[in-house]
Amino acid sequence: QLNHNNIIHIYDLGKIQSSYYIAMEYVDGYDLKNILRRAHEHDQPMTIELALFVASKVASALDYAHRKRDFEDREMGLVHRDISPQNVLISQEGDIKLCDFGIAKAASKASHTQAGALKGKLQYMSPEQAWGRHVDRRSDIFALGTVLFEMLTGRKLFAGDNEMSILDQVREAAVQVPSQLNEEVTPEIDAVVLKALQKESESRYQTAGEMAREIDEILYSFKPTPTSADLAIFMHRISAPVPVAP
Repeated sequence: QLNHNNIIHIYDLGKIQSSYYIAMEYVDGYDLKNILRRAHEHDQPMTIELALFVASKVASALDYAHRKRDFEDREMGLVHRDISPQNVLISQEGDIKLCDFGIAKAASKASHTQAGALKGKLQYMSPEQAWGRHVDRRSDIFALGTVLFEMLTGRKLFAGDNEMSILDQVREAAVQVPSQLNEEVTPEIDAVVLKALQKESESRYQTAGEMAREIDEILYSFKPTPTSADLAIFMHRISAPVPVAP
């Protein structure tokens, strides 16, 4: 039921003998995790403008999904619950697609996650998700904040030697200011990231649309404002083979 330019399109669901399948749109490109790794290997870090451009499109996709109503015009209460670089696909043409609503939870469905069960990737979880508490659309906003932090700084927000140390950081929302790691990050961009990463969900952006609007205001201050064509150029640069030292 999700039909948005920045959400991967599902064409068909089915079963062949004992195997289930999902037929979905093909994206000729890489996921964001791969892109950030390649950018590091090529010494071509993602620019501030492109990081904001990607975050804006993902926020727009989330806002659409969060507000989605079913065929009876009831609010579906969708929460993605797994916003992470692996689930953001970028094509060679600079198209941005959010994928894998596989563990998304619809409020209308009866299958509640058992209390305390951790779903999603640990380093991109919200504090409430890491505690096994109730998650809502604001949990996705926190996760998007962690992804934006990583695009801006080239580092994961939560990193540690083992899962327990990462889990503790997530639960405490131990957040570093992006500009401490990248001096090109302005106070306005810091403010957006820190608002998305507030420990208490009441203190965050209350909708992904609100976050997208604030990101777009900053984007429009860049001249020229970045487009898919700029992202395509960046994709081309990092797709080239890395030269091997003789």
